Amino acid sequence: MVVQVVAPGNKSGFQILARGATDDNGFYQIPVSLAGTTTVYMLIRAQADNAIVFNPNSGAMYGVTSSNFSLYPGATVSFNGVIPDSGRLSGPFNILAVIVAANRRVRGALPGVVIPPVFVSWATNARDGGDFQPPDLIALNGDRNVNSDEFDDAVIGHEYGHFFQDTLARDDSLGGEHTFGERLHPPTAFSEGWATGHGQTLINDPNFIDTFGASGRQAFVVSVEPRTPSFDQPGYWSEYTVASCFWEMSRLPVGDAAMFQALAALAKAPGIYFISYCDELVRANRDRSDIVDGVTSILTAHNIVYQPGAVPSVSNPYPTPLLANQALTGNVDSTVPAGRQDRENLYDARSVSTFTLTSTTNVDLLLQILSSKTPNTSDLDLVLLDAAGNMVAFSAATNGVGGRERITKSLPAGTYRVEVWSFWFDNAAHYNSADFSLTLTTS
Repeated sequence: MVVQVVAPGNKSGFQILARGATDDNGFYQIPVSLAGTTTVYMLIRAQADNAIVFNPNSGAMYGVTSSNFSLYPGATVSFNGVIPDSGRLSGPFNILAVIVAANRRVRGALPGVVIPPVFVSWATNARDGGDFQPPDLIALNGDRNVNSDEFDDAVIGHEYGHFFQDTLARDDSLGGEHTFGERLHPPTAFSEGWATGHGQTLINDPNFIDTFGASGRQAFVVSVEPRTPSFDQPGYWSEYTVASCFWEMSRLPVGDAAMFQALAALAKAPGIYFISYCDELVRANRDRSDIVDGVTSILTAHNIVYQPGAVPSVSNPYPTPLLANQALTGNVDSTVPAGRQDRENLYDARSVSTFTLTSTTNVDLLLQILSSKTPNTSDLDLVLLDAAGNMVAFSAATNGVGGRERITKSLPAGTYRVEVWSFWFDNAAHYNSADFSLTLTTS
């Protein structure tokens, strides 16, 4: 934490006489140059390492001060700062303690890594937070009548895990509503599962605890130790499965360095998901049978049949390969499950496939809508993206069963992604369901 020795202000304002910072254990020593006896106070700012905690209502950084005391040349003064929770100012400093511990872990794994600044928004009336907003803002709740996060270390670690993924690698999550046990868009499941796994390994506790309600008397508690709990739909599409696997992987002899190095190695790979991460971890440690076998065993126990070193390493890879002149059939549905339907971040909301060109080629992509359980809402859209995830072309005609979407384009050599969407937007969002056939023709 940043600690300052300050002379009280008058009309000309206060004067900072000296400053320093605490070590990891909270100790500090600050030499002060004085001409004579001076009235001072200690100011401890909610700033540590790369982070500050600020009040979103005022924009001001939090801080606590001591009472005034006299300081004279040659004197040695010991000041122990204890911040009681009664004034609600202890919260920002616990948030910082979690962040400092996370930074220490990452620097130990990646020597020389540069961790950019991060700003944490928190206030005693904040109730709409609990998320990471790229590139550098974490919003946490503080309203103890509804929900407060400042002492939920797992929640803080989760959101800071999002910051690390976005900073060290990339995060292609679609965001939106999500909960344990759902089949999610694979990059979204990876993002959320990584963040939870980071938070739990940071505090070395498998129990994710998020308190809420009046004075935190209620809590959402779930352990990431069970491999296939009844609420989960195990697979790389489940954020619970990903979090649980990460918790177990952290117990392997792989160490933090390999775990974070595998994440950082995916910085330029769009659409990364959990299997992308496992493939990189295995590739980097292919001479370590204990690690390769350990990763394989963990995934198998979570109902993921994994073949290390194979391409692809799972039988149902994401994206699905799209072969020229071979129709790819499938179904997309953003209207399920009942009660939590109508979301584009669901696993079944879109179909994602990929193809590679070795030279400039004329491409014809044809999407045909074959049938639908909801024929009145069966309009699908076709989207073509490049290897970096940038949109190259799209077809969004208004149609239904029997309708077509088509993209014809000359493309340079490279890898491309084709997405079939079961949702579209005009003045409102529309969510659809249909069976389709997708054909790639090249010339």
